[in-house]
Amino acid sequence: MLDNKKIAIIAKCSNDDSARLLAGEIEKLIVPSDYEVEVLLYTAKNKGLASVYNTAQSESNAAVNLFLQEGIKLVSNKVLVDVIAAFAADEKIAMVGAVGTKQLPTNADIFTTKEMVTSTNINETTPVQVLAAGIVAVRGNLKWREDIIAGDALAIESQCIEYTKRGYKVAVARQKEPWLAEVTKKPIAKADKTRFLAEYSTYLYPLVSIVIPTYNRPEYFCQALESALNQTYRNIEIFITDNSHNTKTKELMKKYLAQDSRIIYEHHPDFDANGNWERAWEYNNPQAEFINMLMDDDLFKPNKLEVMVQVYMDNPDIALVTSNRECIDSKGNIIPAIKYINAFDINEDVRIPRIGAGRYMLRNQHNFLGEPTTVLVKKSNLVNNYYGWDRLPMTYRATDFPTWLGLLTKGDVMFLAEKLSSFRLHSDQESQQDYIKLRMCICWAMELYHAGEKLEFFENQENYQEVVRQFIITSLKHLAEFISKDALIIDALKYNNELGRLMTRLNTNEKDETA
Repeated sequence: MLDNKKIAIIAKCSNDDSARLLAGEIEKLIVPSDYEVEVLLYTAKNKGLASVYNTAQSESNAAVNLFLQEGIKLVSNKVLVDVIAAFAADEKIAMVGAVGTKQLPTNADIFTTKEMVTSTNINETTPVQVLAAGIVAVRGNLKWREDIIAGDALAIESQCIEYTKRGYKVAVARQKEPWLAEVTKKPIAKADKTRFLAEYSTYLYPLVSIVIPTYNRPEYFCQALESALNQTYRNIEIFITDNSHNTKTKELMKKYLAQDSRIIYEHHPDFDANGNWERAWEYNNPQAEFINMLMDDDLFKPNKLEVMVQVYMDNPDIALVTSNRECIDSKGNIIPAIKYINAFDINEDVRIPRIGAGRYMLRNQHNFLGEPTTVLVKKSNLVNNYYGWDRLPMTYRATDFPTWLGLLTKGDVMFLAEKLSSFRLHSDQESQQDYIKLRMCICWAMELYHAGEKLEFFENQENYQEVVRQFIITSLKHLAEFISKDALIIDALKYNNELGRLMTRLNTNEKDETA
């Protein structure tokens, strides 16, 4: 039976000297009237915080436990008074502390949050997602998760989540004067972070869909899939659509499907390339907030989604997030980037205004934002989960730059300096083949035509016409090369038709201006 008028003050100390110093700080505290206090200080070098706290709770019948971090310096002597007041004001509050955040960063490090809640920026007890260590009071004796947290960091955050999952509140207390001068950060053990994120990511963070279309290259595909599974960001699902004409990939998938429930696999041997792409585009889990394509020959860096989701969380008005990327060869060796990869020398994270980014892409026909693998997309910025800007380019499987242009009508882009993905260059790559290059030219013509309907990304008609004229001049040179190749004649005629549409629009606009 817990004693509602008893407070246990609990701490783990590294040695006797540290315990004596902390005992001196505890003596400064004013004890609320009618309350009894007991002090439980443990010197336990080889035990984690959660283990020590479980021991303390088993040895005490106090209804309120105040957990202190060793080495703290108290500023206020009214900590216990403030704690009891916070608990009395709301019976659903189970934990109160000096410092917290409404959203734990995706790296699980509360000290990297950009929105720390402290006594200096609140006027009343304020609910948060998690609290930082330092001073934390807990009502009740819910067992600490020492099965997850073996060290000292993340124990408090874990307990906050355990209480909120049970319907209780966690809050930063209103402090008549700040309780602490500062909170000392403890290093996070890699194993503890891994277990913490595996346990709590679905509760803390939005779901990301990773979509992998694949065809007849199981070796590259397995490397791509492994890079998705190895993401430090754990709240993911992986959707795979496979139109391989053999069962090699299907057989490989048996192992992965048995090991990880986050994978969804479909084999469509009757699909052609367009059919497989269409299946990838139409995949839409309504529970997922973000989506990232992963080409079956590319790779994610392990922290890609962790970093990019955090950027969206810190900048909710951003329309898309991309990054530098590296080029690799068929064996995975890093090689010099080809001309259009990392064309700009971006050495620090930069927010690029949407108008400038869109205008540059259309003027130069340069997808500097990256391939489908590179960009993380917020699904709410897509219309009916549609990839593209206008519908026509999807006929030619151009998923990237038409989609980026469409998203740029919604907001700016954040370009990250870190190389967060790997773009593979190899002899079997479609993007290096002439017919794909021709189809991309057709798509650029379509996008430029579409841009003229509302003058997206252009200040006026004159600027738009200047870009169209230059595009037509350059394209006519390319057209002559494509028409000379018999295998490309049908698509070359389509290219010619799109150029004709642009010339008609150009002539019509010029006549309107002279009328």
